[in-house]
Amino acid sequence: MKKALTFTAILIIGGVLYLNYLAKKYDLKPLLKYEDIRMPIGLNCSTVRIGTFETEKFYIERTDSRQIHTNKLTGDKKEYIVNWKGNCEYVLISTMDETDILRVKITAVNSDNYGCYIISDKHAHNYANFASIKIL
Repeated sequence: MKKALTFTAILIIGGVLYLNYLAKKYDLKPLLKYEDIRMPIGLNCSTVRIGTFETEKFYIERTDSRQIHTNKLTGDKKEYIVNWKGNCEYVLISTMDETDILRVKITAVNSDNYGCYIISDKHAHNYANFASIKIL
């Protein structure tokens, strides 16, 4: 019985150590629910409401009412209607598929980029992904 408990303890500790190794290797972050994400008090997002931006996969052009994503590899474009919910939160609704909705909370703004959490109502099951978006 004692050997079985020792073996089980070794398996648990080994599993925890391995998960810790994977989290560091792949920079894994805990899942955040969109509604739990808080924007800093006093954050000013006026400089990123309109403009041209870039992510790893897309060029983004945003006006006060439209946003266009252009895929860097394929050149495919996707257009969204922009609906600002507050100073640093907005919703994007696809002009081609009204069920394709992205919700965005901006959590940091710098001179050359901004950080935000994005969730797809169609695919993400309420867990948001963090993105750093370059200001062009």
